[in-house]
Amino acid sequence: MSFPNPYEFTLNASTQTNALRPTLVRASAGTGKTYQLTARLLRILLQDSPPETILATTFTRKAAGEILDRVLLVLSKGGDDNDADALGQLRDQVGVPTLNHQTCRQLLHKILRNIHRLRI
Repeated sequence: MSFPNPYEFTLNASTQTNALRPTLVRASAGTGKTYQLTARLLRILLQDSPPETILATTFTRKAAGEILDRVLLVLSKGGDDNDADALGQLRDQVGVPTLNHQTCRQLLHKILRNIHRLRI
């Protein structure tokens, strides 16, 4: 008898295709652009894309820093075994219902090891 690996997940084909397609987000202040860009960056990183192949641009350095801060924060919270709510919110944000704490921790460590390669 075999059991499913709790640390495995897959993005559905639609999510994979949409995550890799170049996108321009234009909207007024306070409409959720940073949230959308953060979610998109996370989806791309979850597909094991090398950080140096991703380019995220925004109007200000402050906004770029906020995107990186949010990515690190949500992965940190999602990786906390005691915070099921944060993991649930992250699953909803990136559209990956099978995302788990271990994967969040692994991705967070990967980003921190390669933070110099991120282009935000």
